[in-house]
Amino acid sequence: MNAMHFPVCLLCLFAHGENPDQKQEIETLFDRILAAKQSDPIADVQPLETRIDHLVYHLYNLTPEEITIVEGGE
Repeated sequence: MNAMHFPVCLLCLFAHGENPDQKQEIETLFDRILAAKQSDPIADVQPLETRIDHLVYHLYNLTPEEITIVEGGE
């Protein structure tokens, strides 16, 4: 996932009715990614992006098979 996808992703999540704790964690991660990229455009934010991915998978109750498909697997 890259930073260009976050606004759409967040809009979809917030419309889905996630719990406040998930919303706060996603917002915090998003803010950390933006801050890191503003101070260093080549900063490695992959761990933060991966955490957001897993929160989204949990939010939508994706199965391991569905996660594989979303991540581009077979």
